[in-house]
Amino acid sequence: GTLVVFKYTGFLLENINQLFHCNLPIPNLPLPLGISFFTFRLVSYLIDCAWGKVHAEKNFFTFLLYVSFFPITVSGPIARYASMQKDLHSRSISAYDISEGFGRIAIGLGKKVILADNLAPIVEQFLGNSLIDQTTFGLWYGIIVYSMQMYFDFSGYSDMAVGLGRMFGFHFPENFRYPYTSKSITEFWNRWHISLGTWFKEYVYIPLGGSRKGNVYFHLFVVFFATGIWHGAHWNMVAWGILNGLAVIVERKWKKQREKLPRFFAWLMTMIFVYFSWMLFMAPSFGNAMEYFRLLFHSPYSAENINFQWSFFLTGRTMFFLIIAMIGSFMPMQWREQICRRWKRADGSA
Repeated sequence: GTLVVFKYTGFLLENINQLFHCNLPIPNLPLPLGISFFTFRLVSYLIDCAWGKVHAEKNFFTFLLYVSFFPITVSGPIARYASMQKDLHSRSISAYDISEGFGRIAIGLGKKVILADNLAPIVEQFLGNSLIDQTTFGLWYGIIVYSMQMYFDFSGYSDMAVGLGRMFGFHFPENFRYPYTSKSITEFWNRWHISLGTWFKEYVYIPLGGSRKGNVYFHLFVVFFATGIWHGAHWNMVAWGILNGLAVIVERKWKKQREKLPRFFAWLMTMIFVYFSWMLFMAPSFGNAMEYFRLLFHSPYSAENINFQWSFFLTGRTMFFLIIAMIGSFMPMQWREQICRRWKRADGSA
C-alpha cells in the first residue's frame, strides 16, 4: 500500500482522468529514497515469518538495520532476511573480508565511473537529441551503447554494494552474472538482476502455482507484468515487462525447437530482442518508444543523404571504451583471471 501511494498514485490518477474524462488533481508526492527495495525486503520478511521460514526478530534496532542497511537501499541487491539473519546476529570481519570488499568496490567503481559515465555522452548524442536528425544506423548504434552503459551502471552499483557489505561482515548474493552471454531470454533473466527475479519467483510465481499447478503461462505473464510495473509507473515499462514475459512463454512452449538452434544464432537472436526491449525501457513514454521502433527500420535520413563517415561513430575514444565494455560484458571474470596469471608467469619466466 505504501509503495502504491508514493510510486503509482500519479500514474493511476492520470489514467483515470484519461479513461473517464475526469479532472482529478494529481498530487506531486516525493518518492522516498529506495522505497521499492526496502518495501520488498519488508514484504519478504513478513511472508517468511508467516510461512515459518524465519523467526520474528526480537530486537527492533536489528530489524531496522536489516530494512535500512545503506549499501543495498538505493539499487539492491534485494536481500531477504533469511540470507542476512546469521550476519545480523553474529558476524566477524577479517582482513580477507576487507581486502575482498575493497577489490569489489574498485571493480564496481570502475564499471560506473570509467565505463558507464563515459558511454553516457555517446548515448545522449545518438538517442538524446532530436530523432528526426538521426540515421537508422545511428539509432542502432545508440541503443547498443545504451545497453552497455545501463549494464555497467547497474552492475557497477551492485558490485559496490556487495563490496561494502563484505567490509561490514555481510555476504550478499550476486545480482548479475554476465547476462549478455545468454542464449535465451529465460537465461538472460536468470543472469540479470538476479535478486529481483528470485524475489518474484519465491513470492509470486510459486504461490500462484508455479509450473505444477494451474496455468504456468499465466503465472509467467503475471510475474513479468509485475516486473515491468515495479521498474516504473509508465505504460512503456508495462509493455517492456509484458514483452519479456511473452518471450519467456514462447521459449518455454517451444523449448525443444529452441535447443536445436546453433549456439551463436541463439545468442544473436537473444541479443537483438534484448536491445529491442531496452528501447521500451529507455523511452520517456510509450509513444516515444513506438517512434524509436519506427525509426530503427525507416529513418527519414539515410546514409546516402548525409555526409556519412565511420569516424563520426567510431572515434578513438569511443572505440577504446566500447572494446573495454565488450570485454567486460562477454568475457567471464575467471577467463580474465586466467589470462592475467599466464601473463604473470610469462613475465616471471622472462
